[in-house]
Amino acid sequence: MKVIRIIGLITTYICMILIALMMLLMVSDVVARTVFSRPIPGATEWVQVMLVCCMTSLGASIMVGSMVEINMFTKKLKPVPQVVLDVIVLIVSLVIIVLIAIQQFRAGQRSMQNNVVWSSVKVPQWPFLFLFGVSYAVAALVVIMTIIRKIIALAQGRAEEEVRLGSTDVPFAFTKYNMSMIPPEAFGIRPDKGGDIDIEKEEAPKEEEVNDQ
Repeated sequence: MKVIRIIGLITTYICMILIALMMLLMVSDVVARTVFSRPIPGATEWVQVMLVCCMTSLGASIMVGSMVEINMFTKKLKPVPQVVLDVIVLIVSLVIIVLIAIQQFRAGQRSMQNNVVWSSVKVPQWPFLFLFGVSYAVAALVVIMTIIRKIIALAQGRAEEEVRLGSTDVPFAFTKYNMSMIPPEAFGIRPDKGGDIDIEKEEAPKEEEVNDQ
């Protein structure tokens, strides 16, 4: 798990740098095209390449709980059924992610054999296709890690904790690497430095005593 978190940390910083470079390239291309009537050759292709490379942070996005979830129906269930459904959905997602990773590796192999390059920049496509596949492979490892964590939580009677967390990995998001932009209080948890969490219990409203006069 520690290795997966380190990979997620590295890919997050790579993604941040690529997004900044992509924005600078697009602005520079617009300025060069508008002011000097000389657009940057291959700017569109380079933006596409960097956009593909940004997919390397897919695993990190899962670990910080930033993936879109629709729970308008499941939130009405008790914690245990919610976690069971989460595990089922994660297993289905794992199968899809693995299939996409395999297809990307095959596409990269075909691209390398046929020597396919980007038309304007003359850069081979296969390294980026392999990188795309690696991104999904890392995401698959993250999903496996999340499934195991949820099953252990069910066995230990910590279903309510898992409902609060979703796919969020506490050490990666809050305690050790602190990669989440959302405070842990938004999840109703109080993480400590060791990675353990305390669930904030919702206090029932106190009934006001009415004195009969």
